[in-house]
Amino acid sequence: MEYFNKEDIAAFEAYGNLEKPRPVSEALEFTEGRMRKAGVWKRNQLLGLRFPVACVALEITQRCNLDCSLCYLSEYSEDMKDIPLEVVLRRVDQIYKHYGPHTDVQVTGGDPTLRNRDELEQIVAYVAKLNMRPTLMTNGIKATRPLLERLAKAGLVGIAIHVDMTQERPGYASEKELNEVRKEYIERVRGLPISVLFNTTVFRENFHEISDTVSFLRSHADVVGFISFQLQADTGRGTIRERDVIINLDTVTAEIKKGLERPVDFNVLQVGHHDCHNYGMTLSINGNIYDLYQNADLTVELTHALKEIEMDRNDPVRTVGRIVAWCLKHPRYTVKGMRWVLEHLWRMKSDLIKARGKVHKLTVFAHNFMDAKSLECDRIESCSFMVMTENGPVSMCMHNAKRDDFLFQPIKMNTADGEQVWDPLTGKMNSDGPLVQLPELSKTAKMRRKRQEKLDSSVASNA
Repeated sequence: MEYFNKEDIAAFEAYGNLEKPRPVSEALEFTEGRMRKAGVWKRNQLLGLRFPVACVALEITQRCNLDCSLCYLSEYSEDMKDIPLEVVLRRVDQIYKHYGPHTDVQVTGGDPTLRNRDELEQIVAYVAKLNMRPTLMTNGIKATRPLLERLAKAGLVGIAIHVDMTQERPGYASEKELNEVRKEYIERVRGLPISVLFNTTVFRENFHEISDTVSFLRSHADVVGFISFQLQADTGRGTIRERDVIINLDTVTAEIKKGLERPVDFNVLQVGHHDCHNYGMTLSINGNIYDLYQNADLTVELTHALKEIEMDRNDPVRTVGRIVAWCLKHPRYTVKGMRWVLEHLWRMKSDLIKARGKVHKLTVFAHNFMDAKSLECDRIESCSFMVMTENGPVSMCMHNAKRDDFLFQPIKMNTADGEQVWDPLTGKMNSDGPLVQLPELSKTAKMRRKRQEKLDSSVASNA
């Protein structure tokens, strides 16, 4: 296993910007090449077959209204101005040029709800205009119902809400108690035409509550369609460092399965590197879970057979129509597809009757981020989760490892006075080129660093 050393990380660059949109076929070919180079190209690999990237993070602010113990933000985030709207839209263009239509774009930060509301709406609308899928990544505090209604009209297709104990929300001492917050947010989005995802960061203090958290969220599968658990990673910031030995992709997946209370195979289809994440696709009917990938061989075969069909999740009716039309032209797969459907219907028949045909799709996901000082070369090469920077997309784990390098790189803009450089610390143009020197750490960052030094000293003295 090869790791990036300190010099490798410092020298690592984003994939660069494109002058014109890359055809989807070329984007898929490029991603397949990355998968093959990393040694993870197998028949059940979706990345490079079905889509060129799983999602791309679009950071529109570095400001946040929480101070998480596993924070990934820069220690200078409170001093940074929001990058100009013009620059954000330029990066949206680059996402489209690299990965094409139907790309999942995570509008994130910091917390994006702290951005000017009119600008946030414009960003969401622009992503949707390019036929990509904007999702709001938020802690939910300022994601009010009126704001979400406004963003849904602008084209928002999803909201990913991060709630867990690492956020140290006052008055909540466990994930079970935080279900009160989750329930409030669920009711806030109920009835809106957007998909709902909940994120939970897994660390020592909440590992034992994973299954109960799954149970709670799947009891609200009429609203919640995606449950994600993100394993603790040391970015060199925050107040928690080394991951407990009990926490790994296999143990977290096992705890998730306990909460589902039915057998679910998390390894039928793969997205990127097998050490980065596991996921299961299920249906929730009458409170019970059914594994959609139960017939693994047939699932993989149909995935390959249908790879040319455009899966527009913004328009599921049209997508189903395309699949039906394709099946009519390929009777061999029509028979297999019907067998697959009938097998599922037979298993589900009792719950389907009791639920009067109400079926909810529920995806469950475990994501294993890497520590900043332990970046594995093959996992960075095959990364499915990108961040769009000024110089193009880059792996999320690599971005976290050298976040300040990306945040403080010069942003060139054309103005009435010619080309100038925008300064993220002042929000002003600097015609001289170099940015101002970094300021002293903010009060919050100083307190965070002081707490960490105290923890590190305590660990060293007990060693």
